[in-house]
Amino acid sequence: EGIPIEQGEYLEGTYTATVYSTEYTAYADEEYTEVTIVVDENGWIISVYFEAFLFDGTSKDTIGYAPWLGWDVQSTSISDAIVDAQGWDSEDGIDSTAGVSITISGFELAFNTAITDAVAP
Repeated sequence: EGIPIEQGEYLEGTYTATVYSTEYTAYADEEYTEVTIVVDENGWIISVYFEAFLFDGTSKDTIGYAPWLGWDVQSTSISDAIVDAQGWDSEDGIDSTAGVSITISGFELAFNTAITDAVAP
């Protein structure tokens, strides 16, 4: 009855990844980056949450961390762009023609690591 909902390309679930700065080009104070990706029952990414941590365990999203850099704004902008870019015929939800570019290497590696588990075999 009616038009079926278009299906996304991922498996429903919550996917997380942690990558350490030894695996990517990091800022001098950064120890690791985490990402959590949520995919709905229709196969669409509905949420991406990035967080980077200092060597003392402090999150860069904390208001006290270099507020002039706008770290929390950057991570939110990248997350929103990934969600918005779906359906652009890309393998991982990111397509340069959609204007999406992850320029923070830890974010990119963490995202790609987590989304691998969400891709149907």
